[in-house]
Amino acid sequence: AAKEQDAIYERFAREEIVRTAGRMAEIPGAATLVTTLINTCAPLALVTSAPLELMRARMEEAGVPIPSIVVSADDVERGKPHPDGYLLGARRLGVEPRCAAAVEDSAPGLAAARAAGTVVVAMGGAQDGDVVCRDLDELRGLLASARGWAP
Repeated sequence: AAKEQDAIYERFAREEIVRTAGRMAEIPGAATLVTTLINTCAPLALVTSAPLELMRARMEEAGVPIPSIVVSADDVERGKPHPDGYLLGARRLGVEPRCAAAVEDSAPGLAAARAAGTVVVAMGGAQDGDVVCRDLDELRGLLASARGWAP
């Protein structure tokens, strides 16, 4: 059953890559925020419900750098809204989940982040967060102020 499920995920990822090719756009501010976090050596992990292959295709097409630590659907048995991805991300970063922030814009992602015990940053109109930002530029500004970076 696990091999069959893996085959289904792989087929889905390939079909999704073909179906969306040329149509992926950067979420405004994502490339700048991720680049800033990478360049300042801030601990950073990407936790996604997408299979690794699909995540890579989407991020590359959108022009957003991929952090060195990634947790994808391939790495966990249960995806969002379960906390498994965020717990693994924190473990890979070497931090306690309560010392990490999860940036989310979907109900399942917000639920996963909250269940993992992270600080929940709600984006994209979502309001159910410990911190609510209207967009990634606002989040980058908050981080810059807190960490002493140039905005």
